[in-house]
Amino acid sequence: MKALFFVLALTFVCSSLAVTLQGGYQKHENVEQFMALDPSVKELLDFGREQFVQQAAKQSNSITSSDFTIQKINSISTQVVAGMNYKFNVDLVNSQGQVYNVDLVVFSQVWTDTKELISFTINK
Repeated sequence: MKALFFVLALTFVCSSLAVTLQGGYQKHENVEQFMALDPSVKELLDFGREQFVQQAAKQSNSITSSDFTIQKINSISTQVVAGMNYKFNVDLVNSQGQVYNVDLVVFSQVWTDTKELISFTINK
């Protein structure tokens, strides 16, 4: 009886851990290959950059340039939600040559044509 209880408890714990792990971000190791497989990812990144420029200028005195370009895409991670979250870590450079390392989280829901910059973080 104790053995049966132990097996059931162990099964419950393992299934609970599996549920906890599901839904997290999945990092895509080969950024270029991932973007080549789905051209809409580049569009979402450009959208996130544009929204970042608009929102960051309102929130930060140090962000004044509206001319940011993507210097480097460091990583991309995705998370399945009621659509898809894309987490981009990018180096953005402004017209004065200042480089900012930024995390952009862009939500996309294809079937409703929804795109939204969920959050951004300027890394020091």
